[in-house]
Amino acid sequence: MKTIVLHMLKIVGFFKIAKHFSKRNLLILAYHGVEIEDESEFSPKLFIKRTTLKERMACLKEHGFHVVPLNEATDISNWDRLPDNSIVITVDDGWFSTLSEAHDVFSHYSFPYTLYVTSYYVDKESPVLNVVLRYMIWKTNINSVGFDQLEEEGLKGTYSLASLHEKKRAEIGLVKYLNALPTHEEKVNFISKLANVLSVDYGAIEKSRRLSLLSPDEIIDMAEQGVNIQLHTHRHTMHHNDVDGFKDEIIQNRLVLERAVKSNMTHFCYPSGDYAPGSEVWLRELGVYSATTCHAGFVSKQTNPYYLPRFLDGENIPHIVFEAEIYGVLEFFRKVKRIMKPLNHVLL
Repeated sequence: MKTIVLHMLKIVGFFKIAKHFSKRNLLILAYHGVEIEDESEFSPKLFIKRTTLKERMACLKEHGFHVVPLNEATDISNWDRLPDNSIVITVDDGWFSTLSEAHDVFSHYSFPYTLYVTSYYVDKESPVLNVVLRYMIWKTNINSVGFDQLEEEGLKGTYSLASLHEKKRAEIGLVKYLNALPTHEEKVNFISKLANVLSVDYGAIEKSRRLSLLSPDEIIDMAEQGVNIQLHTHRHTMHHNDVDGFKDEIIQNRLVLERAVKSNMTHFCYPSGDYAPGSEVWLRELGVYSATTCHAGFVSKQTNPYYLPRFLDGENIPHIVFEAEIYGVLEFFRKVKRIMKPLNHVLL
């Protein structure tokens, strides 16, 4: 129903009207990984097909949107000089597919983009193990997994994998066990054993790098090509009730990335958009000037730079919804909803 309504609004010219009235606001787009094998089927919110990404970038170019660097867009003194209908492109995590699949798509249109890199798996140069575990559970054709086959202390019984609901239950339990293992080596060993039990080729996952991040050398190469490398925590987690833990995540992240990036890293992306009201104070103390969330919305001159909204694009987003977002149609309805909410309270 939503897509039908949006198509009708486009036909009657509402998209063009919305674009005109939103032209002095800024939209930040967010991407994650690009499919190498079948990742967009596994997690369409996290991975987008290369063909879909190309369609999105062509849409920006053909419809007269202007892609600008994050540094320029977050400099309040530069705001009035930004072109109408400005867009910022951001990519989260630092997946290998950013280099292998996405980079030349952005480069084809000369679109600048910012890459927020989480650094633990960059440092380890191994696949992202918790995502690998979820992927293997999704991919397996095995109907159940018995923990006696894994020969792991603390794991007993059997998980059924016969339905999506049961696979989700198994995934939660196994990820919890994986995260509790004390060393990276033990985690890799557990994933290898689980892959054998599930009859999934972990070696192929590792070789294709479909679930791996960039290497330090690849980050150096991308930075030298003009990609804006920025902060995304070391372990892709936040510690909102622990100022030392919060700062340590960003300090470690910066230390790892500074081996590859010579320019200042003063922009940050909250992992999974997870933030608390006090985040701004701690980020300022760390020399961070802006931070992006996962809340949809446009950026205005008055927006707090430490809580910048973004639109998360992925394979799960129909193209008409993408168009409605960049044109400001969805932002119009978000504003109407915010206006109506207090009125509903008064009237009811």
